[in-house]
Amino acid sequence: FTALRKTNPELVIPYDCETYEKRTCRSCLHVSDHPLLEITFTIPLIEMKKEEKQLDLQTLIDDSVRQQHPINDFPCKNCNTRTIADSKSRLSKAPELLCVQIQRTYKADNGTLRRDTHPITIPYVINVPEYGVDQKLPSNISEYRLLSQLNHIAKLAKDKDGHIIDPKATEGHYTCWQVKNKYERVVHDDDLVTTLD
Repeated sequence: FTALRKTNPELVIPYDCETYEKRTCRSCLHVSDHPLLEITFTIPLIEMKKEEKQLDLQTLIDDSVRQQHPINDFPCKNCNTRTIADSKSRLSKAPELLCVQIQRTYKADNGTLRRDTHPITIPYVINVPEYGVDQKLPSNISEYRLLSQLNHIAKLAKDKDGHIIDPKATEGHYTCWQVKNKYERVVHDDDLVTTLD
């Protein structure tokens, strides 16, 4: 995604996405911020609520920064115990180019790699105005327009319980969708290039 409204280049880094993880200790309620500087804003799909058969990227982004996720065996420096903490993420620095990764693969209790296969709608424009920590998100970057979409086509199978698994998560095939406008996509599949309306 690219920012619709450009900002002062000193306020942002073109690709880096700065995220703050707010951790609250359940034992002493101490709150600590942990800055993370990453190339992508990753959404772990397994942690999202997925009652709907069709998911939307805007909703997934909203949920990922609003929901709290438990961290087990958290070493709290305030009460000097290993306990459970509640973690909440926020974007604190918006890049000019925002790369969002949807993490579909997760490890099951039996050690196998499972894959979430929910269909996800990717909107042409996403909004990120309220994701900042302490108002650090530049106010003139609030909307992003889709530039391209990278798709991983995996070699999937089913385990004995009928769950979809990804036995070779590092293998598969990639295609890239170049977004020309709101209605037109150019699909790059190796040397095959086609246009979708």
